[in-house]
Amino acid sequence: MSTKLRAAVIGATGYSGAEVIRSLLMHPHVAVTSVVSSSNPGALLADGFPHLSQIVTDRLDAVDVDVIKEKADVVFLATPHGVSTELSPKPLEAGLKVIDISGDFRLKSGEVYEKWYKHKPADAAFLEKAVYGLAEVFGDEVRGANFISNPGRYPTASTLGLAPLAAKGWIDMKSIIVDAKSGVSGAGRGLSMTTHFSEINENFYAYKVNKHQHTPEIEQTLTRLSGEETVITFTTHLVPMTRGFCRRFM
Repeated sequence: MSTKLRAAVIGATGYSGAEVIRSLLMHPHVAVTSVVSSSNPGALLADGFPHLSQIVTDRLDAVDVDVIKEKADVVFLATPHGVSTELSPKPLEAGLKVIDISGDFRLKSGEVYEKWYKHKPADAAFLEKAVYGLAEVFGDEVRGANFISNPGRYPTASTLGLAPLAAKGWIDMKSIIVDAKSGVSGAGRGLSMTTHFSEINENFYAYKVNKHQHTPEIEQTLTRLSGEETVITFTTHLVPMTRGFCRRFM
């Protein structure tokens, strides 16, 4: 019998963290051996996600790399933008594989990241080391990588649809329009006026027009595939549905 890969999830109490856990629990070759939270160590994950009460019974660990290393082989960072920049070096230096769910390592240019994400970028060496985890397109690079930056939900959907056309040179790379829709859970678990039930229920509206941080991510990947500088018109909308994101792991 093969030994399962042991996985730790940092940021387990957020929507992304819970989705990572759900995906991993369905994987036949992975065991979730540590759920980690900086805000509520020692509590039960089921306190925030009752549907996991009979599935994940371990209490939340604190963010302690030495403890995590004893329990896991790979670490998923399901943390907010800007947090992964600070957290990722330690588990990597400890010899753990890291898969970052945030956008902190998707863009190779620190200047572009700071412009769109409004956070201090990671060290250039780590930006260079991170492998962009769009496995359907860059599978050879993803295979065996120790540090993977998981693509965003909009870039995944957009790029997979456009990649064959870009690679063949069948479209104008400076005249691409992406009209994207998402449910409200894609905004995460934090509260805001725009994600309040009374504001979003049965509503439909564009947000972050010409400012969405996934714009340069899509352009970066399509530029790489086509060999031409890519410029897109990217407009995102919130639509009246709850589930607003997907996570894929190979």
